[in-house]
Amino acid sequence: MAHPVEAEVVRRIFRWRVGARQGYQAIADTLNADPELNPPPTPVDPSRAVGTWTASSVREILNQPKYTGYMVWNRRAMRTRRLIHKPQRSRGLRLPQLCFRIC
Repeated sequence: MAHPVEAEVVRRIFRWRVGARQGYQAIADTLNADPELNPPPTPVDPSRAVGTWTASSVREILNQPKYTGYMVWNRRAMRTRRLIHKPQRSRGLRLPQLCFRIC
């Protein structure tokens, strides 16, 4: 279930990029003009929060397949590795895009 305020911000970003053909920085500036209507994104690591929209945060949203209605599976693979004197560990490995399953 999408958050209603965040979903509307994502819709605006797509509208400005596709309809008005605005660049990433122009969209970020427009979003920052009204932070109450367009709350800034919250990163996974809160210590890295900038507190405003940036061109890179706009680009990240536009490049996410899930925001266009697609789910991506198998973007990361888990591989286990056994070492002689250490316990078993898992490590995520990035797969090439040809291995993704987009539904």
